[in-house]
Amino acid sequence: MEPRIWSTSELAALKGWGPAQVRSAVREGRITRVRRGSFIEAPAPRPGAAHIARVRAAAHALGEGTVVSHISAAVLLGLPVPQSLLSSVWVTRPHSNGERTPTLRAFRAPVPDDERTVVQGVPVTSLARTVVDLARTVPFEWGVAAADATLRQGVQRVALEQALDRARRRPGMRRARRVVAFADGRAGSPGESLSRAHFLLQGVPAPVLQRVVRTASGIVVGLGDFGWEDERVIGEFDGALKYDGGLGRPEDVIMAEKRREQAFRDEGWWLVRWGWSELLRPAELAERVRRALDHGRRQTS
Repeated sequence: MEPRIWSTSELAALKGWGPAQVRSAVREGRITRVRRGSFIEAPAPRPGAAHIARVRAAAHALGEGTVVSHISAAVLLGLPVPQSLLSSVWVTRPHSNGERTPTLRAFRAPVPDDERTVVQGVPVTSLARTVVDLARTVPFEWGVAAADATLRQGVQRVALEQALDRARRRPGMRRARRVVAFADGRAGSPGESLSRAHFLLQGVPAPVLQRVVRTASGIVVGLGDFGWEDERVIGEFDGALKYDGGLGRPEDVIMAEKRREQAFRDEGWWLVRWGWSELLRPAELAERVRRALDHGRRQTS
């Protein structure tokens, strides 16, 4: 259940709080300010949840014909986005002068009925339209992450191509077409999507996605996120969530990972692993993978 959003006037009328009481409640963590004059009665949420609360708080004041779009639509639709862009609510309006404030980014474009949906009572752009809008406006790798996630959810590529066609006269379409052409629903997570986009941008040879490793007798040893066939290298993005206790005791998970890695090595595969911190330094990640590929070539020559 989504937390209730309180306005300053509601806090005054229903709780009897004046400005001093509101400031005190914010300091003590009893309520959290999500935008000017709007609060939720809960401790500070994670960035995505805070952004959803901000969108819900702003929805009533967005104006007729306004649709939540781009980053904000992506968050409501469950698509990955960069946290650095969550401070503003992103919307599309039929009439806009491109407003951009610390809390609002508005775009001018039509949004037909078949490119709209409703999430948590908020009108938002459809999944395919949102992907194309993102691909036009955010860095290439984040457009890929959103497009991959959409294909992974079962949306057909033709839907993205149709959305591209309908947006063909808008800015950023060359990048959007490149994103959709590169999108692949086999990428298993946002981290994997960002990784393969960085490989492309950094000139790293394209890997096979979800490479199954088998013994000579055909027994499956494991599944690697990325596989470079000629070099016999498996690449693994490690998002660290597997160690948070959700998959069992962290020490058991770590031991299982070590056994799996040894099984790969026993079949002649070299492993290279990275996490979120490496994704922040794409050139260093690319160099690390190249070194692993060089090692693999030497081992197979």
